[in-house]
Amino acid sequence: MKKYRAAWSYAPRIEVFEIEKETKLTVSYNPWASGRGRVRRENKISDDHGWFDSFDEAKAALVAELERKVVLARDNLQRANDRLGNAKGLKESMEAA
Repeated sequence: MKKYRAAWSYAPRIEVFEIEKETKLTVSYNPWASGRGRVRRENKISDDHGWFDSFDEAKAALVAELERKVVLARDNLQRANDRLGNAKGLKESMEAA
């Protein structure tokens, strides 16, 4: 059975793998095309990837996750700009002078 792994950590990508075993929460697969090597088991959804039944599902999840990260980055930038404005507006108090 084929499954699509959408990775949204460093370099966003979608990869196709043959699944050896699937449970409600995990997927077991062999990352090597030759079938050699150890079978790996991963959670279906984690902080840096997700497993899906179709390419379209994987792409939609990838786009949604990256849009969420853009919103978070914009919020962080706004807060940083607010703090910078506060720092630039500081004045020496009369008591300290």
